[in-house]
Order: sequence, then structure tokens, then C-alpha cells
Amino acid sequence: MKMTTKLAIALATVLSIVGPHFAYGQGFGTIVGTVTDPSGSVIPGAKISVVQQGTQVTRAVTANDQGFYVVPALQPSTYDVTATASGFAAFTHKNIALLADQSLTLDMKMTIGQAIETVSVLTNAVQVDTSTSTLSQVVEQKRIVDLPLNGRNPVSLALLVPGTVQAPANNADQGQYKTIPVAITVSANGSRANQTGFNLDGSSNNDIYTNVNQPFPFPDALQEFSVQTSNYTARYGGNSGAVVNAISKSGTNDFHGDLFEFVRNAVFNSRNHFATVRDQLKRNQFGGVLGGPIYKDHTFFFFGYQQTQIRNIQNGVSALVPTTAELKNGDFSAIPTQLFNPVTKAPYPGNHINPSTFDPAAVQFATKYLPTPTTANGQVFYGLPLSQSFNEYIARGDQALGGNDHLFARYYLDKYNNNPFLTPSNYLTTVSATQIYSHNAIVGETHIFTSKLLNEARLSFSRVTTNAGPPPNSISAADLGIPVYQPPQFAKALDGMNVSGYFNISSFPPSIMNRTAYTLSNEVSWTHGRHNFAFGGSLTRGQVLLRDAYLYGGVFGFTADNTGNALSSFLLGSMRTFQQGAGEFKDNRDYYYDLYAQDDFHVLHNLTLNLGLRYEPFVPWYEVNGRVEQFRAANYIAGVKSTQFPNAPAGLLFPGDATMPQYGVTASYLNFSPRIGFAYDPLGNGRTSIRGGAGIFFDSQQVGIENNRFVDVSPFSTQVAITTPTGTLSNPYAGISNPFPPPAKPLPSFQFVPTPILVVTYDPRANSRMDAPVTYNYNLTVEHQFAYDILGRVA
Repeated sequence: MKMTTKLAIALATVLSIVGPHFAYGQGFGTIVGTVTDPSGSVIPGAKISVVQQGTQVTRAVTANDQGFYVVPALQPSTYDVTATASGFAAFTHKNIALLADQSLTLDMKMTIGQAIETVSVLTNAVQVDTSTSTLSQVVEQKRIVDLPLNGRNPVSLALLVPGTVQAPANNADQGQYKTIPVAITVSANGSRANQTGFNLDGSSNNDIYTNVNQPFPFPDALQEFSVQTSNYTARYGGNSGAVVNAISKSGTNDFHGDLFEFVRNAVFNSRNHFATVRDQLKRNQFGGVLGGPIYKDHTFFFFGYQQTQIRNIQNGVSALVPTTAELKNGDFSAIPTQLFNPVTKAPYPGNHINPSTFDPAAVQFATKYLPTPTTANGQVFYGLPLSQSFNEYIARGDQALGGNDHLFARYYLDKYNNNPFLTPSNYLTTVSATQIYSHNAIVGETHIFTSKLLNEARLSFSRVTTNAGPPPNSISAADLGIPVYQPPQFAKALDGMNVSGYFNISSFPPSIMNRTAYTLSNEVSWTHGRHNFAFGGSLTRGQVLLRDAYLYGGVFGFTADNTGNALSSFLLGSMRTFQQGAGEFKDNRDYYYDLYAQDDFHVLHNLTLNLGLRYEPFVPWYEVNGRVEQFRAANYIAGVKSTQFPNAPAGLLFPGDATMPQYGVTASYLNFSPRIGFAYDPLGNGRTSIRGGAGIFFDSQQVGIENNRFVDVSPFSTQVAITTPTGTLSNPYAGISNPFPPPAKPLPSFQFVPTPILVVTYDPRANSRMDAPVTYNYNLTVEHQFAYDILGRVA
């Protein structure tokens, strides 16, 4: 259960014992257990050896005085675990499958015997969680490979986890011209679409602009991933929804690889019973992976590549355009409603309009850039082509440096291209262009000081770059003779020509959106007696750069309000709405940091307490050029104006004005997240567990798009939004001062006020402090293993 509020209260949450192979606490696992003799008494000082089967990398620890042992920082893989003690036969659990984010309880029940004797147990059954209160599920490699995946996007399998649904994409997924199309908006137990944290090999895999996920590697290059939906460890934060931890594949002592191709094509399809043609989708996905040793038992590599080509045509799309009679003769007699002159309001007899009164820009657009209809009512049918490609590259290397140091590095790149299309004589077929590159890289090092003390250090980098814009042969408003300015450094673009009920023309404006994050993190894990401590923190430097010709090309809207019919309004140039702007230009910076402490306290051999505290202040994004504003009603009533922009209306404040914070809002430094939980094995046999806990989860890492609206309104970007302007399409600024006279640049803001000023403001209450959203999360879970491979859970 989850609920959000503005005030934090002192609760606590359960944390699982998780640890990485090279990036502790980010999707990797831990093996814990108790060593006992045949009578059930503990065996202190037993030696525990954990050997990864694929690489033979070995970890060794010693059980404490209570016979308890912990082996953190283990990569999800298959292991052999052996216990040895004087006077007892060696005891080995073979084929232990350790999953992502799993805290696996593995008790060692030794028998009396000689040291040269070995008792081996083959273990690969499902395991009840008897160590944590975290609600989680692992999507392991078998399901990633075997389950049908439309488009082979592994992240969509996160929706198999109970409590998750695909959330509405509004304000999160920004569509294929901003967000790479493989993003999945996941809501866990009611959280918002942008509150899920995604990690890849311990590095954040979120697009910091909107907080949807960057791409994950394709199935052949992905080991597995876990989805934690409730009461996860204090190691995780920044976002208060689910946590998705994905692990890429790495090389082993044996060479492994594959080649593949998946094809969809119309030649393989039958026609839908109600369709006139077969599905025209053509999709080819091909590539391969290869991994293996460079130096056996020490150095390993892995490389993968996948290309996806998609071709399709969306047929059956239709619109209504002017007929020859309407365009050449002004004959609108087929329209049943009475038409009237937009200026005099006099009716047009017989719905005939003198073509000489048509607006020249409208006539030029209809004649040169719209298709000629073949039907009496002006309906035309056309197809919208789709031509996209994805090129994915992943490279990883793992290095064991002696017995106490492990190093790994991984780089993943996904290059997406959406090809533009436009038939100049049919502007209805406009498809804008997009190029989005998603980078994610990490270097991690694990140092083992002693069998009870280790350190994890990570340096990661992520970047998403977007270049989008109209087709190269596009026209601008100036090409139609409309006297509005468009900067020469941007490609020609006509943002919108919308005739209600007839046709809509739009193209994506020339845009560059780059967002980058650098993260440095470290964690120390220390096992002391019955306690497994973890202390750590991270620092992220974020940057969002926006160069967007938003509204520069103008948006022209026509409805039936002015003449009785939208199409006649268009041909007469009588606009209902007109918008033009000076683009969006933003230089955002952000620092996010956190600290945490975790104690998994094994009170008894069958009872564990999970205690944690996380500190993650909210530090607002700051726009380096001060493009933020705030409206205060008291200042407006008193007539107080800004000292920074004296021409601004009363009540508006900007950075530099008294009482106005530099970044619009102040930081919130009191975000403490206490968490507490328990895990109890009532029968002591590992087949049943009762788990529960509660805690606070802050959404402190806010999206980089949050202050976007400031940069596309006055005074930072001159904006015009007029309803029923006096001027026509050919002269939209008639009667007012044109802030965009060609070829001059836009005038300084606030020098013209044709309509009420559009402003966006931060809430000035509570001393301009912005409270990070907070979730209170609590659960109670019962698990039971019914059979060797059947586990039931009620939560």
C-alpha cells in the first residue's frame, strides 16, 4: 500500500541484503546462512567458500561465533558453496542459482567425518525469502529468452510483476521525437509513471529529462533483472516507485555466442478478414553475441550487436481538402450551414464566396501543397510511411586482480533513427525526422579488505542526445508570403496549419535536446557478529541542454466560428487562433547526492531485522541564465514591479529581485528516510517466512523537464497567442506590433502587450520551498514453499 503527502513522518522500512559483484547494492546478490552440526548446534569458525561456476572466481568467509556467515557482492550466476570445519566432512551445495537482488538463505548442515570426505547436495529449487521484507521478483534469463516479446524489448517483462501496470505516458514518455521509443512507463502499486528507478549494472539507466528508462540491452545480452516494488533497501532512492535492476551478460571461462535474425514481413502474413490488404509491416532484427576468456580464471570479455529495421505504411488515413469548385469558384453550396462574411457578418448568398477575396497565402498553400481530391466532398486518402532503425552495441570486460580486487567496465549504445518523409505536393504526408542516441557506461571496482570488509566504488555516465526536425524539403510561413521571422540557423518549418474537421498539418520544430549525468558512488560492507552493515552514498551531476525552435514557424488555427465553416475560414484567411514564439533555450544543471546506512541484524537463526536510514535532500534544478519567474499576488495588488525587468507586469519576480530565490525555489535539506522491517522463519526449515516492514521513500531526483515552461514564455522567449486576430493569414500581426518582423530578430520581451501576458510560476508559499513528493510504504508478506518448484506468496 502507498500514499503520498507533503510532510515526512518518522517511519522505517525493511531492506533486503543485496550486494553486487562489482557494484554493491545495485542488482547483485548475497548468500547468508547458518552452519550447524547433526544436533542442530551451531559450528563457529567454519570456512565458507563460494565459487562462481562460469569463471571460477572464489570468495571465502568465516562463520562467526553463532555459526552465521554472509557473502555479499555476488554477481547473479550459478555457484557452488562449500563449508569446511575440523572434525566434520566438507559440505557442498552445488548449482546454487543466485538471482538479481536476491538475499539467499543457504544453511549448511554438516555431518561428523573426516576432512577428506565431502557431502554434496544438488540444489536448484525455488527459495523462500527468509532474510528481507522487500517485495520483489526476478525476470530471469529463461523468461527473457523464451517469453514472446513484441520488438524484443526486455523491459516490457517488468509488467509481469504483481502490482505493476503500464502507466499513462502523459508528461513522462515524450514520444518518438524526444524519448527513444523503447521506453516503458511502469507504475508500481499506484506510483506515477516517472517515479520508477531503472539501473543497469549498478548505474542509473533513467533519462534525466523525463525519468523514463533508457534502453536496456537486447535479450541475448541481458542476464536478468529484478523488480522491487515495496520496502526496498536504503541503498535505493531518488525515486519513490519501483526499482528495476538489470544485469548485462559477462564472459566466462568458456566461449559462448550466437547469431540470430527475426523477420516479420507481409509475405508471411494472411489478410485480416476485414482488411482490404495484408499487414505491410516489415521488421528485421539481426545480430549476435560472443563472450569468453581472454586469460582463463582472470580476464573475460563480452560483446553484442543487434540491428532493427522497421518499415511500414499506415494506410487508410484520410482528410478533407478544398474541392475544385470551392477553390476555383468559391462554391460552398454543398455545405448545409449558412456561411457569413467574417468582417461584416453578412451572409454569403447561396454560400458562394468571390474567390478574389480569398487570402493569397491560403490559396497558395491549397494549390501547391495539398492534393487534388477525386471525390465530390473533397476527401483524400493517403499513407504515412514509417522508416526506423535501431543499432545497439554492448561491450563488457571483467578482470580479477589477484584474490582481493575485481574490476569491470561496460559500455552500451543504442542509436535510433526515424527517417523523414514529405511529398511537397501533399503536405498531409509530413513525417518529421528524429535521431536519438542513448549512451550508458560504467566502471566499477571491488576491493576485499578482509573476509568481513569490502568496498565497492563506481563511476558511471549516461547521455541521451536528441536531434529532431521537419523534413529537409519543408516550407516555412515566409514561403507562403506570411511576414513572420524565422531564424536562418533553424531549418524551415511550418509548425501547424490546422483546419478543424478538414486537415491538420504539423511538423516537429528543429530541436536539439541533450541530457547527461555523471555519477560517483561508493559503499562499504562490513560483517560484524550478527550484523551486516552497509554504508554508502552517491553524487550525481546532471545537465540538460535545450535548443528548440518551438513555435518559431507559427501555428495557424481555423474553425467554423468566424464564417460558419472551418474550410471557408481557411480560404478567407480568417484565423480563430494564431501562435508564434521565439523557441525554447535552456541550460539546466543539477546536483543530486545521498547518504545511507543499513544494518541487517540476524537476531536469531530464523529472525532478521532490517534497519536503515537514508538521507537524500531535494536540490532544485538551476537554469544557469536565470530563466525562472515567480508571481506574487501581494506584489500585484501593491503595484510592485521587478527591478530586473521593469517592463514586466506588476507581481512578477525574477532572480535578483528581493525575496526571490536564485533558482525559483529553495532546496529541502530535511529528507530523512528511516526504514525498518523483519523476516521470520517460524518453522526454522526455510520453507515458510513471515515478512513485513514500513518506510519513507522520497522522490528527490526530480526531472529535468520540470522548469521547461519558464523558457518558452516572456521575458525569456517572446510569445504571441491571439484568439480571433484582426489580421488574416497573410498578415497575422495587423493592428499590433509585430515582435517577429522579417528579417529582424525578435524584440526584447515585454515591449508589446497585445493580450494578457502568459506566465508560469513557482508557488511562492512556504518561503518558496519545494517539498519533494514522499511515499509511505508498508507491507506484510507470507511465503511458503509447497513443493520442490512451487512457491506461494500472499502480500
